[in-house]
Amino acid sequence: MEDVKENQAQPSVAVMMTQEGKYIPSEWIFEQGDWRIKQLADVGDKNLGKRKVITHPDYSNLLQLDVNIPIGSDIEGTQISATYNRTLKTFFIYGLRLGVGSMDLPKEVITDKGDFGDLVSSNKKYFFADVQAGAQLPLKISSVFLIPNAKGIFGVNCGNKTKSLNCGFSLGAQVAYRLSGKTYLIGGIDFQRKFFLSQDYDLSDDDKFPPYNILGIHLGIAW
Repeated sequence: MEDVKENQAQPSVAVMMTQEGKYIPSEWIFEQGDWRIKQLADVGDKNLGKRKVITHPDYSNLLQLDVNIPIGSDIEGTQISATYNRTLKTFFIYGLRLGVGSMDLPKEVITDKGDFGDLVSSNKKYFFADVQAGAQLPLKISSVFLIPNAKGIFGVNCGNKTKSLNCGFSLGAQVAYRLSGKTYLIGGIDFQRKFFLSQDYDLSDDDKFPPYNILGIHLGIAW
């Protein structure tokens, strides 16, 4: 009985250790003149919730390059852009996309002269800016992270005869691979649907450009 009482009287302390920037709780006991680990928490991925949902991602900033290819549009050309996104409370994202694009407008739209049946086109370059906001669901799949997302889009085009306001939405997914520490390489793809709210050009007095679809391909770095 005396031995049991002596063991119960041994001092112990709680210590928070770190591994790759994450805190791991542990309990240490003083025995035979030395400190020994009494209890150590599971050192697995503490950022995972139920069903592999990442509840506390390592990164909150994303910078990527985009190639946006119109689908089934005879007017819109390929867009090149850069996007900065920020994560808010894991599941919400918002950001800004800046880029350049081109339109093949019928010559009459540019000059307001000639037979409208003449479809000779003039390629017009423009600068655009999109504000994006939406939601994402980070998932751990083997050694990578899969991140489906959905976003709303509001944007403006600026250029000669190409001024417009537009809105739309995108549905996509990204794959993130850890490079080192809290730095990730991210690639993704999305489908965008855009609608013109106003525009600086008309094909006729009462005809506006119809909605159009875009396939977006992205590559970037998150930290």
